[in-house]
Amino acid sequence: MHDDTDARARTTTTPVSQAARFPYHGRASLGPPRQTNATALGSLAVALFVATSGCTAIAPKLAAVPKPHASSQQSATLSRNPQPLGDPENQSLQIALETARLAEERSMDAEAIAAYEKARRIAPKHPGIAHALAVLYDRAAMTDSAQREYSAALEESPEDPDVLCDYGYFLYSTGKLEEAEQTLRRGIAVDANHQKTLVNLAVVLATRRQYSEAKPLFEKAIGPAAALHNIGMFKLRQGESAEGERMIAAALEKDPSLGQSRSVLENVSASVARPYLASRVEGSQQ
Repeated sequence: MHDDTDARARTTTTPVSQAARFPYHGRASLGPPRQTNATALGSLAVALFVATSGCTAIAPKLAAVPKPHASSQQSATLSRNPQPLGDPENQSLQIALETARLAEERSMDAEAIAAYEKARRIAPKHPGIAHALAVLYDRAAMTDSAQREYSAALEESPEDPDVLCDYGYFLYSTGKLEEAEQTLRRGIAVDANHQKTLVNLAVVLATRRQYSEAKPLFEKAIGPAAALHNIGMFKLRQGESAEGERMIAAALEKDPSLGQSRSVLENVSASVARPYLASRVEGSQQ
């Protein structure tokens, strides 16, 4: 995900959600709404096997279900729109944008928001600011503000795959699964090989138990072994324990280097054995 902390690695490699949120990210969090990217399996950590991303900083017992990612590692793709420094206004704009970028790199979101808002006051129409603010507001759980900025970002760049990926993640994280699926499918229509969008769409589909559709998307984005692991994690999370363990074992057989799969199987075995051993001890004491 980043993460990154949010693991929503948007453009970097989530869910990967915005601005560096999801490294293995992706910035991902699974489960319904707003549990922050470290969601769901209770004690499971989220581990999305994505080539260039990392995982959120969570290390529970089991290696977790993949999270959706945010797409842009640096929320703003403002570097695509450089401004000449010939006059004081443009110099002030560049200083504000650079301040925002540095604040983001240091996870100083409040300072980054303030700097982007200053940049907007200087240049209200400057491309990319809405997307940057949407990601930051989303990260801060300021849902209404994030929705407003995503709407502005989509109006500005309706075919930008990073914006669509991040907005799809935002919709997923707020529990709007149907809208998230529609938005992410729009993103795939724009860029069929956008890794974070492929992962995020697979996460949404797997959350809805549409495994047959999710699996090929995971395979395309992160490979067949990691896809088996991720689908297995969803099945475990959704109560299909035997099938989930079988798929994770198959992932490990396909790629023995998947340490996350091995850890999950070891933890599942331990969790099954523990109650049995406890009952034996209890019985011997009676």
